Amino acid sequence: MNSLAFIEPKILEPFMFFQNDYVMAVVINQMGNALVFEGGQSHAGVRSWHVIGRGLEEGENPIKAVQHELSQCLGHDQGYWIYLGSYEGCQGRVGHLFCAKDVPHTEPLPTSCVQAKWVPLHDLRLALLDGRFSDMSIAANVALTLFLLPTVS
Repeated sequence: MNSLAFIEPKILEPFMFFQNDYVMAVVINQMGNALVFEGGQSHAGVRSWHVIGRGLEEGENPIKAVQHELSQCLGHDQGYWIYLGSYEGCQGRVGHLFCAKDVPHTEPLPTSCVQAKWVPLHDLRLALLDGRFSDMSIAANVALTLFLLPTVS
């Protein structure tokens, strides 16, 4: 007969890990390319990619925050902005996800977006599979964009 062991339950001190909610957006220019930022090595051994985004300040408007980030990177926030939804992550942080399409093609400003580059949308699909999007929120943002906007590819 198999025996079953029970672990005595313990009350743990609450883990106070507070981080702000955040915004992020997949930015697609008029030529059908997406703006990505290269980071360090991912768990898959390739250089990770990120999309535009940042943490929100208390009471800050998510769309204004993400548009400000694009303005800091490209010098403008023009484009057709689409709200993809707000999703709660495992640590209680809420991510507000957007897509900006038909953004005028502008090279990233060198002072604020040193590792930014435009890539074909096909490369976004491949990056979802090969581990370049090592953060689940970023992968969700990219997947939602590619799924909900098939006409942009």
